[in-house]
Amino acid sequence: MKLAAMVTDLGDLAIVGSAGLFVAVWCATRLRPVIGLATLLCLTLLAIFVAVLKAVAASGSPEPWLARQWMLTRGAPSGHAAMATFVFGFSAWLFVRTGSTLANRLGALGCLGVVAAVAVTRVTLHHHTMADVAAGLAVASVPLGLMVATVRGPANSFQAPAIELMVGLTVASLAPLLFGVRLSGATVI
Repeated sequence: MKLAAMVTDLGDLAIVGSAGLFVAVWCATRLRPVIGLATLLCLTLLAIFVAVLKAVAASGSPEPWLARQWMLTRGAPSGHAAMATFVFGFSAWLFVRTGSTLANRLGALGCLGVVAAVAVTRVTLHHHTMADVAAGLAVASVPLGLMVATVRGPANSFQAPAIELMVGLTVASLAPLLFGVRLSGATVI
């Protein structure tokens, strides 16, 4: 499998679902149970909303390879971009809010790198146009904003070991990726 395909698969529902579940459990056990529950709720509602939007866009929109880069296509919004933005974007925020160690900084940068890499590879592999990816990022910004607001508080109110989050997030993401588990073929998200 090519590297670009593996990178874009980091936005696959099986992979972000696994990573999101880990993040939710980590939040529930390390921060507050309500944050873990809110994470699962936002992740689930985002997946449903993206699927509904894709069903609406499927009628009358062109295929991605036939459209200009700033046209929405049948695949709009990009589910991979939306789900990766929510899970890894929220994880980046958690790294920033839970400390200022090197692990926190590397974790945040790594998560933001995953979001950017998934967005870019969705376009370069011709699965989506730039408009589809931008729509996915926009759709994800709502639940992401809700979760950022949920984790707000005094600067030191959320102290938790970043290395646990980093290792767990890496394992939860790479395990389904390396074992070939995928849920979101071309017709779902």
